[in-house]
Amino acid sequence: MHRRRRSRRSRQTICGRRSRLLSSMEGVGRVELLLTTTGSDEVFYQTDVRRSGETSEETTVFSANQSAQKTPVVTKTKKASYAGAVVVCDGADSAVVRLRIVQAVSALTGLGSDKISVIKMKQS
Repeated sequence: MHRRRRSRRSRQTICGRRSRLLSSMEGVGRVELLLTTTGSDEVFYQTDVRRSGETSEETTVFSANQSAQKTPVVTKTKKASYAGAVVVCDGADSAVVRLRIVQAVSALTGLGSDKISVIKMKQS
């Protein structure tokens, strides 16, 4: 099986959506979110192995859709696990807001509260 790592852009999109979600919570205000991972997402592709004597050749299997466009056959995807989170926001001076942010980030990532830090954003 062949594998490929997910791009940085897709991780930034996910972080952006989570930031917008957090900023929509009452009292939170502006939000910056940083999530760290242990590794990266991996996609595993179906491969064929052809053996000839002592040598072997591995090739990725493709499928064609109705427009004759070929796409690799995905056999499995593995998400990177989160290691920690830092949330910087306007409302971090409120204990209630901090608690709600920790609960939301924990629910979204599976991180324990000891791996999530919520910090007050400086005034611009």
